[in-house]
Amino acid sequence: MNTDLTALREALPLLAAKDVDFAASLLDQGARRPLSDKQMYWVRTLTQRATAPKAAPVVQQLVAGSADIKALLVKAAQNLKDPSIVLDSPLGAIRIALARSSSKYFGGVTVVSKDIKDQGVKGPRARWFGHITDAGAFVPGPKCGAEAQAMGDRLARFAADPVQEAAKYGKLHGRCCFCNLRLRDPRSTAVGYGPDCADNWGMPWG
Repeated sequence: MNTDLTALREALPLLAAKDVDFAASLLDQGARRPLSDKQMYWVRTLTQRATAPKAAPVVQQLVAGSADIKALLVKAAQNLKDPSIVLDSPLGAIRIALARSSSKYFGGVTVVSKDIKDQGVKGPRARWFGHITDAGAFVPGPKCGAEAQAMGDRLARFAADPVQEAAKYGKLHGRCCFCNLRLRDPRSTAVGYGPDCADNWGMPWG
């Protein structure tokens, strides 16, 4: 195997999920026969993508109100399995949840897309927008791009006043931001979420 292919093989663990399958295909073909000039261009391009220095993420401290985002999720986890919060954002609907024990962000909170799926190594998965640390800081992922600041601001608004933001979402969409079910009872529609979610999440109702 030539040096370019060797470099790509060594860089494979550093590649973004969307590039892994393509890189593996090039390596497989390169092991069997010489690659074309176009294929070698991509070998070098993928290696450069994987090994280029990554810009340090912009960490934004969230403004926490009487109840921060993690505290809400921890409260709900006492009664619910995998509780999550759905919100509007500059990049579409997002889902906010506690990081699972298998995640390297365990102890924090993950922020991913609700509907958009990216093709990962193990199949489609939600787009990763970043995570909220245990100290309450939002660390955006590369998928946030130029909207990183706006995403942090959106999370900060919810952290500062979850009751108002949950009510605003429910009244706007006719769905509860906690269970994502349609609000059918007139009282729940007026509040923006139902009594069961209010109880599970420690929110006022009625």
